Amino acid sequence: MKGVVTDLLFDAVMIQTYRNDEKQNIEAVYTFPLPLDAVLLGVTIKIGKRELEGCVIDKQTASEKYEEAVTDGDGAVMLETSEPGLFTMNIGNLLPGETATIRIRFGQLLNWQGDTVRFSLPTTVAPRYGDPSKAGLQPHQEVEHTLHDVAGFSVQLEAMGLLATARVESPSHRTVLEHVDGLLKISMANEQTVMDRDFVLVFRGDSIGQCAAIQDRDLDGTVVMACFQPVFPQGEGRKPTNVKIVIDCSGSMGGDSIAQAKEGVLRILSCLDERDYFSITAFGSSLKHFFDRQAQAGKENLEKASAWVKQLDANMGGTEMEKAMRACYKLKSPDGAGADVLLITDGEIYADSSFFSEAKKSKHRIFIVGVGSAIAESVVKRLAQSTGAACELVSPRENMAEKIHRHFKRMTLPKADSAVVVWPGTPKIQTPGELNVYDGDTLHAFGYFDHEVAGKVSLLINFHNGKSVIQFAEIASNNSQVSNEIGASVTARIGAATMLNGSESKDEIKTIALKYQLVSDQTNYIAVLHRADSEKSNDIPALRKVKHTMAAGWGGTGSVRFMECDIMYSMKSPSVHHVNAPAYLRKAKYDTSIENHTLDRHRNQTKEERNRAAFDNFIQTINTHFSDDRAQRWDIKIIEICRYGLNSAVAGCLLEHTCFGHTEDHVLAAFFNYLLLKHKGRMSRTVIRLITKFEKEHTASSTLMDSIEHELTDLGI
Repeated sequence: MKGVVTDLLFDAVMIQTYRNDEKQNIEAVYTFPLPLDAVLLGVTIKIGKRELEGCVIDKQTASEKYEEAVTDGDGAVMLETSEPGLFTMNIGNLLPGETATIRIRFGQLLNWQGDTVRFSLPTTVAPRYGDPSKAGLQPHQEVEHTLHDVAGFSVQLEAMGLLATARVESPSHRTVLEHVDGLLKISMANEQTVMDRDFVLVFRGDSIGQCAAIQDRDLDGTVVMACFQPVFPQGEGRKPTNVKIVIDCSGSMGGDSIAQAKEGVLRILSCLDERDYFSITAFGSSLKHFFDRQAQAGKENLEKASAWVKQLDANMGGTEMEKAMRACYKLKSPDGAGADVLLITDGEIYADSSFFSEAKKSKHRIFIVGVGSAIAESVVKRLAQSTGAACELVSPRENMAEKIHRHFKRMTLPKADSAVVVWPGTPKIQTPGELNVYDGDTLHAFGYFDHEVAGKVSLLINFHNGKSVIQFAEIASNNSQVSNEIGASVTARIGAATMLNGSESKDEIKTIALKYQLVSDQTNYIAVLHRADSEKSNDIPALRKVKHTMAAGWGGTGSVRFMECDIMYSMKSPSVHHVNAPAYLRKAKYDTSIENHTLDRHRNQTKEERNRAAFDNFIQTINTHFSDDRAQRWDIKIIEICRYGLNSAVAGCLLEHTCFGHTEDHVLAAFFNYLLLKHKGRMSRTVIRLITKFEKEHTASSTLMDSIEHELTDLGI
């Protein structure tokens, strides 16, 4: 990866290379992480000697185009969002010996937190607890892990402007720093290294109160980005606090993470005094409270709590975070006063939107310290942001005390009653709509105008005691080149991405994403390689997932240290080594068991119910039989699909039509058309491709399709 940091804007290009070393065509699928706030700005593709151009279109149409290309034997590349911060690269029909090189450009706004700017590039996804489908992942998007197949990466960065003179350290990797002509060049000491942990850089500098504003090009006007670092009034001393401490003691926290978590809890306890109230909850599959309600932070209570924390370990099973947080919300505070939550976790769970909305409704601010070498940023940051709080990430070998101090300061300083950005004129759009401000933390705001504007942008913060803080930023012109043919600058597109994060309307998200060509949960990037007939693949491609290296230190498998060895890297389709995740993390893809019905129950079923049960078993069986890990072609006959459980009533219906002048292939094509029409959602992706390809090669007449649909409907299936 190569990137440039200009003040607080990070602009990077990541290159991924895939090569098919097998003798059959494959579909390479790689689900990979990017920083949660990263915005995809462009994709360029080269397959063999051919360069492809693609675009962002709505998700359903993109998926249809991709499947159409795959079943036609053409090549295709689709990039989609699996969940916030996770993307899936799909490369369909990569031929034997063929190489695909994909360049992904992304941008990200960095933030001052006090006198530091922390940049983190995730390189692997650690195993997570729970059901991946709960977070919206499809089976082919689910991450698999290995201890043996090693993928590598390298990083080269340049910093200019605010961060060019900063002091830089990396708690994760050995780095080389070089100052050249006003630039700070940063590279890794090892040319290639294993992708088993986040790459972390910490910049330190004199930043207090820095503000800036730039004006740049939008599609049909201009956009102003304003950056503020507010400084809160400090004169009154800290206010008493009520804090509910929650510590993750699940199995994935073993080793470095649980040591960090315990250190964090002990640090926060050392900050409390008898004016404060606190509670501690430890959780895994079960949970235990040190107090059944918040207790006063007197000397005796703090000493007992510290001793209790020291004996905790990562031995409480799975990460039942939702249950633990729900119990935490219910703990009573003194006199019904509100409380903040301090959660320390690696965040390694699959969570759906209800988890975050429930947290927001709890009326608790949830401050989070994410610990480990590959933190689930999409969980911990979203949880904090959804409650108007903040998140700190701490990798092994990083300063925990500094993070806890910042969180404690956020909780104890006066909370802003209101925060308003005042623009020189009225913007047609301002984003984000809701502003969360904390002392020393950067706030980015965007205003979109029909015309150029001049003057100052102001941030006005009011407090309950009548005090206020106001900061000004003079607008400077950026005049950067537009990022692509749509005519919007990087600044405008990053601002548009914040609009997506603040919207709950699928239609609005789709409209904005298409307008600014952004990959979102409603839009995908798609490019198709149309091959000559002689180059087309005749078989459905075999699925090859790019596996992730197990996160360093995950689950107590070791302790994170710097990598001392050089590791050579070649991105291949991983077809040799297969190391399963721990048993409790594995999820069966298909359940092929058949329920044993009692004789009485069978007798009580109607003919339609028996037909439907047999047909359900048929779909279940073909899903299991036609796996997606090898290339296949479905040259199938009616008698053969009977062997997969197709009941006699359906088979008789199909065979009857062959007696009236229709070929067996045409009858099957009509039957498969019915399957796709009525039962597509229940079939595996490979089965859908196989029958789609068969349909394309043997087109049935509309009369035949109507007849079979009518008869199968009458049979109750």
